[in-house]
Amino acid sequence: MRYWEIINEALNMELTIQNWAKPLRDRVKRDTKFSIPPQMTDQELIDWFAQWDPTKAKKYLINWILPRYVWGGINYAEDLEGVHDDLANFDRFKQRMPEKDILKIKTAAELATMVRETLKPPGSIDGPNGTIPPAEVQAAHSESIKVFEDDTNLIVIPLTARAAGFWGRHSNWCTAYGYKWGNYPDRTSWF
Repeated sequence: MRYWEIINEALNMELTIQNWAKPLRDRVKRDTKFSIPPQMTDQELIDWFAQWDPTKAKKYLINWILPRYVWGGINYAEDLEGVHDDLANFDRFKQRMPEKDILKIKTAAELATMVRETLKPPGSIDGPNGTIPPAEVQAAHSESIKVFEDDTNLIVIPLTARAAGFWGRHSNWCTAYGYKWGNYPDRTSWF
């Protein structure tokens, strides 16, 4: 029965406004990082949220975006830009996702993690500024001398600025500055 209501609501903007305008306005009042102009109509408010659904039919608006924002699965309206990108990737690569039913994904963070892990290239690793490609990982390893390694420790001597950036990507080391995937990509490396 609920699926029929969702389909009916998706085809009927008046019903969408009737069901979602008040809860959305109440939620926006609690969003410390977002506010709407007082003169914004209910239709404009729904349309504003609809822009974050990447599908032409707006199939995620009623069954995922609005409920997650109103009931807490999306923390702030400013998170909707990332939600848009993650939903676009989820929709495009749904056959590769471990969970294909969007209704079982409860939060924006859960969606983001699943999409990123699923689409991450094999052999790549995560850095503070994105996914480090496999070729970069291999290059850093080949440009380093491994002194010691066991289950919990690794001691390396980086031979290049790239290797120093790779190994120090999570650090505040001046030799790791300037590494594209590190904490400080805009600083100058002191390698």
